[in-house]
Amino acid sequence: MLKKYFVAFLLTAPFLSVAQKDGLQETYFEKIEFFGNINNDSLLFYAKKSQQSQDSCIKYYGLISEASAIYKNGNFKKAENICIDVLEKLKDKKDVCNQKNKINALNRLFWINKNQKKFNEAFYYLKEKQKVVETLPQKNMPYYIYKWSVSANMASIKSILGLDREAIEILTSIDAEFSALKIAKNERYYNSALVTHSSVLNLIGDSYYNLSKDSILQHLDTSLRYYKKAYDIAQSFSPVHKNSKTLYNLRVVKILIAKKEIKKALATITCIKCNPKDTQTKQDINFFKAVIYHHLKNSDSAFFYSYEFLKFPRTTPSTKKNKAIIYKLLTKEFNHKKKTDSAYKYAELELKELTELTSSKIEINKTHYLYDINKIKAKNQVNSNKERFTRYLLIFLFSLVFILLSYWIYYSYRKKRVLALQLKNIQHKFEATLKPFKKEYSIEKELEIKILNRLQEVEDGCLFLSNDFSLNWLAKKIETNTSYLSFIINKNMKLTFKQYLTTLRINYLVTTLNNEKKYRRYTIQSLAEEIGYTNASAFTRAFKKYMNTTPSAYINSIERNEN
Repeated sequence: MLKKYFVAFLLTAPFLSVAQKDGLQETYFEKIEFFGNINNDSLLFYAKKSQQSQDSCIKYYGLISEASAIYKNGNFKKAENICIDVLEKLKDKKDVCNQKNKINALNRLFWINKNQKKFNEAFYYLKEKQKVVETLPQKNMPYYIYKWSVSANMASIKSILGLDREAIEILTSIDAEFSALKIAKNERYYNSALVTHSSVLNLIGDSYYNLSKDSILQHLDTSLRYYKKAYDIAQSFSPVHKNSKTLYNLRVVKILIAKKEIKKALATITCIKCNPKDTQTKQDINFFKAVIYHHLKNSDSAFFYSYEFLKFPRTTPSTKKNKAIIYKLLTKEFNHKKKTDSAYKYAELELKELTELTSSKIEINKTHYLYDINKIKAKNQVNSNKERFTRYLLIFLFSLVFILLSYWIYYSYRKKRVLALQLKNIQHKFEATLKPFKKEYSIEKELEIKILNRLQEVEDGCLFLSNDFSLNWLAKKIETNTSYLSFIINKNMKLTFKQYLTTLRINYLVTTLNNEKKYRRYTIQSLAEEIGYTNASAFTRAFKKYMNTTPSAYINSIERNEN
């Protein structure tokens, strides 16, 4: 009997052990585990053998294993049909062994749909998988591996939607849990846990790489550090993946290209030795070589490797995205050669790929958003008993403050009407000079109105004057996430969050300076601190950009007008 087991699913729950009734069946089961990522033909052979078992659990396990082998050969539809059929037959079975079979079938359906850009369907199967995982009675190592798999899958969805910071938060918590468990090397599922841990670290590296596109170059170093940690863990696999070094070097090449270290990238990729049967890796090598030679202005090689990349029929979200990059590259190359017809052809192909990717992301946005909102509501419900007294106390205090301020508001009403008109003109001028960042989300109108109402409450309470006021703080305060909050502010105020905060603070200060003479005697530092700035220079820059004058000059103008 094999002493060590290998489970072959990157970022997925491994094929975990189920009950066996005879030595031959147990051998088939172990063979499936061992050959999962080593030899697809052997995996399919033992999957077929397992289906001859009289034990229904082993039989279904064999069917799911067959679906895995078929999936790896690129026949997504057939693999999907097998898994759906298995789930239908397991619908009323509640034993632990078949619960694990359900998890494996749902996991395979998640990846089948994700790799076809059917993100809504993938998200559905992920949520179903999460429900079944939580029914497992024993919180042992298989449970944790399944739990980590669900979280890693969720992080991959968030990364697709551009929510990489949220993805990193999820993934780093898995990394911390793994380290805290301190799994012994003789643990039955030690190797399976290593596979999952390595995959999680690679995902963290991918998310930091995505963040580096916002011109934050230090994220590239962080990304490379996580890739190296993942590779070091991969060296402990039993057996070691044949292509683990190749995949690590390709990630290094990706980082070097992003850092504009093109010659180093070329030297690194030239040394990579690829398994001829590994078409996906060969496709990635062709992609990176095309990009490298394009940067080096070697058009002949750029054309050659671009066409080599496009020859491969395999299609995943990653290759679809890379196709768009290659089409853009070819458009530039043909433009350089003044072949406008060919340039136009590849520009159209690039647009088509980007349109398909964008439409797939928009489809899942609403489902994902509602899922996040429901999680927030559930969390708030759990804490509601603790917070009830605090909430009522705050309501009382706000009411008292409102009553005390009412008289002052009424007294200054007429003067504020004139000032409001002045501020409105300034606001229009300010908006006309800015081009706020846009990001498309599909959010129901009712949810949008709710967020806007909560924003108005924050403005009325002048909470923006605190120096702790930030996008993260505000998102938690109004029970949403930072991405959607930014979108709502941009859509309705035509401002980024930073511009929105600056507008609130400067408008408040201008009003205060016009109505309260004592503030005119404050130092610039004191005025800055009064509206939430900790740095006088930053405050002065913001004020001047907004009002076209410095704070001191503005105060002097008020004094002159009153005299």
